[in-house]
Amino acid sequence: MTAVNLSERHFIERGIVAREAGGSGWGLFAEEDFEPGSPIFWLKLETNARSTLGTWEEGFGPCQERGFTFLPGFSFCCTAELPFWFVNHTCEPNAGFVNWGFAEAQGIPFVAHRRIAKGDQITTEYAVMTTSYDGSLRRDPWSMAPCLCGLPNCRGDITSFNALDKKIMREQVLPEGKVRGRVLAHVLAECPDMVELLRQEDPAMYTKYEETLRQQADMIKKMQSQGHL
Repeated sequence: MTAVNLSERHFIERGIVAREAGGSGWGLFAEEDFEPGSPIFWLKLETNARSTLGTWEEGFGPCQERGFTFLPGFSFCCTAELPFWFVNHTCEPNAGFVNWGFAEAQGIPFVAHRRIAKGDQITTEYAVMTTSYDGSLRRDPWSMAPCLCGLPNCRGDITSFNALDKKIMREQVLPEGKVRGRVLAHVLAECPDMVELLRQEDPAMYTKYEETLRQQADMIKKMQSQGHL
């Protein structure tokens, strides 16, 4: 009989494993090196064995702790079979979205933002995927406290993107390095001053931002026609 290792979880995706991460519970770790821009896994906005796509309101049911508004009006809920379940927040993340969450054939890529070495924990920034109204069915602001990253620059409370300090918002919109478009398009759209900054400072990525918004609108229309809303 094959022994079952209850101290870690593997996935159909290669190169990653979930295991204990100290005070923050379980986390996702690299089992191989990832270069900046390399996909770690893909998120498919659909209902399958590892995730559920429902209305935004349904995101406040059983999946509230792992429900995300990756598409306006919809809640994406993952199970522990999906690596994203184990990705913890830190205030200095090494992974996340690219091209404003533009969906490719395989899904929305979740990529390395800088080099991730084998053994490193894979972390992300929750704010860039959180709208101003994700706090409750009453559309209250969202926050999570305390942050457990323990870094010198820890913000203490994790909030939606629109509630971040302007300096941090700018760093996310115009980051250093080659991986651009780290904020989901509809989340960035809530901050007109940051959109204008993007238009002025990085016209090419502004064009990609607009393309991603159009893609989101097309996806919403398709789902509405299929009776999802």
